[in-house]
Amino acid sequence: MFCPKCGTYLTSPAAGCPLCARGAATGPAAPMHAVATPVLAHATAYAGFWRRVCALLLDGVVLFFPAATIRVLLGLSSTGLVDMESPAAYAAFAFELGVDWLYAAALLSSRSGATLGMQVMGIRIARLDGGPVSFSRATWRFFAQLLDVLTLGIGYLVLLFSARKQTLHDLVAGTVVVRIADAPAPTPVLRTAS
Repeated sequence: MFCPKCGTYLTSPAAGCPLCARGAATGPAAPMHAVATPVLAHATAYAGFWRRVCALLLDGVVLFFPAATIRVLLGLSSTGLVDMESPAAYAAFAFELGVDWLYAAALLSSRSGATLGMQVMGIRIARLDGGPVSFSRATWRFFAQLLDVLTLGIGYLVLLFSARKQTLHDLVAGTVVVRIADAPAPTPVLRTAS
């Protein structure tokens, strides 16, 4: 059975929802208008802080090499420590931003729903209803990470207090990061409307 408010899988009919704290509606008491939407399998499927940090570090290693190559070709330091008055530094920054965006948006909207680092760590991204993420939503999520930077990293720490372990950019984009082993690809199920 699933929570009528958020769609979370409930293990016991008498138990309330662990995510939204709403009592479970079952059988004839449930509202009759139901729509078929993919829903995440259960509440334990959300990826934790350290798993996501490791995936981010692995993606950083993958993205370092094309960025370092372009920086060296432009006559800059491979580490990114450059004089910001140099036009080459702006060209390198624009290239890095473009590559980072295409890497994230293309892979997150792909069939796997994960970047290379996320695949290694066994996590993927999904919409709140468990469905796949579109290229435009993945793009929105990528640029929403600026909010995490502007809040001096507090946007990432929101994950520690969120029921679905969402960072600030996940909340803005309407996405969640789930563990692949715990939550296989979502299947359509009936979810009652509240």
